[in-house]
Amino acid sequence: MSARLSEIIEIYYYLIRIFNPKVFIYITIYSDKLEMTNVLTCKTLTKASTIPFSSNRLLIANNIAIETLGKEMLKELLNGKVNTNHLFLILHPIEKEFTKLYPVEKIILNDFAQSIGGHSVQIIENITTKLSELELKRIAKTN
Repeated sequence: MSARLSEIIEIYYYLIRIFNPKVFIYITIYSDKLEMTNVLTCKTLTKASTIPFSSNRLLIANNIAIETLGKEMLKELLNGKVNTNHLFLILHPIEKEFTKLYPVEKIILNDFAQSIGGHSVQIIENITTKLSELELKRIAKTN
């Protein structure tokens, strides 16, 4: 009986993956600007914040401003169909003045990702150059 139950559960999860596939969004965070790319469709949006969210010490200093911009851009990028159960965010802060992410910055980035609906988050720590399309597809394939 338990073998049969495990088969049913496996089929259930397989069907969920087919009908609700993961959506991978690559978010590049610049000073007061976001760039979002749907990894599977390669559709990209770039917007500057009308309310500054960066300061001279932190890339994300005003979380409300960046969350508002992030939610607005996600809705636009996904045509209003944001399913947070399958939203995988790849966050990539790019800052010219710094070369390393500190634990407090990782916490801020995770909070940002969760607040805009990310189910899973991966933070890219190379903060000098953007990832290529091939690298993004590799991340999507392994998750």
